[in-house]
Amino acid sequence: MRDAARVLPEARRTVATLLAPAGQGEPQAAATRGMRLPANDIAGHLIAPTLAPVRGWLSDLFRFYWGLFYWNIRKTVFRLRGGHCPCQSPSDSGKGGETQCEACLSWDRPKRFRRVCPLLIETPAGLRCAVDTAQVRPFWGRASAYWCGTLAAVYLGLVLAVFAGLRVIGYPVPFRVVAWPPAWHRINESRALYFLNQGRVALQNNRVREAVFALGIAYEIDPRNYHAGLILAQLWQTTQPQLSDKLYAQLLVQHPESGPATAQLWFRALLARGEFDRVRQLAAQQMQADPREAFSWLHAWLFAVRQSRDFAPLRDWLAQPQAVPPAWRALLTTELQLRTGQTTAALPWLRRVQSENAPYFAYYQIRQLLSLARAQEALSLIEAYGARLPDNDRVAFRLDAYALLGWSSLRRSDVELLLTAPPTPAVVDLLATHLVRHPDAELLAVLYRRVQQVPLPETIAGYRAYCALFCAVGMAKDAVKLREVTAIIQKRSGTNFRALGQAEEFFLGKSASTRLTTFLPVLTLPVRPTVPVETTLPLELTYALFEHYAPPVASAATPR
Repeated sequence: MRDAARVLPEARRTVATLLAPAGQGEPQAAATRGMRLPANDIAGHLIAPTLAPVRGWLSDLFRFYWGLFYWNIRKTVFRLRGGHCPCQSPSDSGKGGETQCEACLSWDRPKRFRRVCPLLIETPAGLRCAVDTAQVRPFWGRASAYWCGTLAAVYLGLVLAVFAGLRVIGYPVPFRVVAWPPAWHRINESRALYFLNQGRVALQNNRVREAVFALGIAYEIDPRNYHAGLILAQLWQTTQPQLSDKLYAQLLVQHPESGPATAQLWFRALLARGEFDRVRQLAAQQMQADPREAFSWLHAWLFAVRQSRDFAPLRDWLAQPQAVPPAWRALLTTELQLRTGQTTAALPWLRRVQSENAPYFAYYQIRQLLSLARAQEALSLIEAYGARLPDNDRVAFRLDAYALLGWSSLRRSDVELLLTAPPTPAVVDLLATHLVRHPDAELLAVLYRRVQQVPLPETIAGYRAYCALFCAVGMAKDAVKLREVTAIIQKRSGTNFRALGQAEEFFLGKSASTRLTTFLPVLTLPVRPTVPVETTLPLELTYALFEHYAPPVASAATPR
């Protein structure tokens, strides 16, 4: 206790000496030289003078923004109702230059009140109001300018902070989108675009799981992002077909402008999985939604009816005269006759050259004659239609007819003629489809040797042609060529493409499953989901595979 009583006065004298002006307190300083001050006392004396101005400035800042409203409202009421002036001292004269301002007395620095009221002036006697009481007035324009300017500055600061944060993350959002509130919805679009690009990069590097994750986030953020939804639907069509179908249906409704492309991709996915009832439903919808491709969808509808072996939809359609275009009635009637065993009744229409300028009628007639092994009549019809048939169809039909008739020399001559020039992907697609329908080891060797001599271009079309060639080689059960084509496809795709191994076993008869749909969905995936234009297998080749491994049968039911 005695030590404490002695040290405390000495500490007080030391602090007093330190705080004393220069030249004063030397005796005390000398007395205390060499002594250590308590840390708390030193901190208190050093910090307090530093924070005091800051606290005063912050207090006046609050009073300033509050005063812009408060004092202008009080002055407005004074001007309207009269009475005691709210800001002048009531004990003064009320004259300009003499009357003290009460409003500024509570401020840390009263002169700052001039930003609220410019009537405050400096006089030898101190701060005074510049006008008489009757002339005291509000300054709403000044208040509005300060408030609007402050809000604009704060808003700009927030916009800059948000913009910088978004760009640091990597979102490709323009500054005007962040700064303009009506455009804020585009921030989500930019975020979705960021994840869409992440998904595309992952796909290019064969990181499929990462791509699905990124694309899922992109579509969740912005369900209007068509490309994210479409790529995600394509990636899901083999692993989660139900989710894929749901997403395709949503895309058709939400993006009608892209409906034809979406419907085509969905159709290819359903066809590869062998879901013919869904194919029929989709084709029926698209025949009305896309009249320009009505015949393509009609062919898909008829193919689905044949493969499902359920001809009730065909009968129901024919039972509605107003629902069937007149030009289609004869074709649909012929189809029903063929599927119900009335071949003789169907032949007259199949042999007749149709007057309608629709290539699909000729395609349907010739294809059905070939399926009935009436190759000679098919050749006659090919000649009769002439230029009305597209070149690819005419060549493909002629090759199929030659195969059925056993005219090997003519068939080989046409194939060699097609391969005289460097083979194009379109020519390889055509010949591969023909060899799926009519396998021939010699012609396959001719095609394969020519493709070895002149490799196909490294494009999507070239990649697709190699996949078609893979199927043609598989139909010939040539294990050596299968391995070679598999290596080419794997190299060009940049993946090991394990589904090709399943396809090899299927074609060579080593697979436990005899269903085409065990591997076809993977082979029909888009070559590059980032460019959803071409699928891996040509549509005509897919039809040919189903016709070979799951041929439609005629119904034994009695026609109605």
